[in-house]
Amino acid sequence: IACAVAAAPGFPICVGTSHAGTKATVDLSQMAQELGAAAVMVTPTKEAAPTPPAALKALYAAVQDGCPGLDIVLQDHPASTQVFMSSDLILDICADLEAVRCIKLEAVPTPPKIAALRAAWAERPPASVGGCTILTGLGALYAGFDRGWNRRSRCLQDASVPEHAVVSADYPRGGRGRAAA
Repeated sequence: IACAVAAAPGFPICVGTSHAGTKATVDLSQMAQELGAAAVMVTPTKEAAPTPPAALKALYAAVQDGCPGLDIVLQDHPASTQVFMSSDLILDICADLEAVRCIKLEAVPTPPKIAALRAAWAERPPASVGGCTILTGLGALYAGFDRGWNRRSRCLQDASVPEHAVVSADYPRGGRGRAAA
């Protein structure tokens, strides 16, 4: 992490810190922050029994509380985690936790989930200053529909590199700009 930060001065580095257990995820996030990361990407891990929504929200709250000033990218990738986060849960997390600046949405089908989040944000906007960016990496891989829909909705697409998430999340605060439009 320190090498990446040193090699890219001024470029915000995002580090994946997901791990089984909340404490381990917070510890890895703190280490990433201490080494210079600007953000962490966190996705819940598969557990023996389905994780209740309150526990999933508590995971992100623990990372926010344990790493003041560190941005969080919420990754929703049920194909690899077997954890299914509803639009309502993601809305609650974004509305209540200021550090969640970006969602990397990889749940299929993505367009309806993005539409639900964007519609709900009109009534209950994200807590983060400048809002919350939605990234999706599935458009180029699975369906031209995803890719075209995301362009029209101004969601970032095909940003499978986490650094793009940080550039995007930094945009509302005067950062370098969006990675893709």
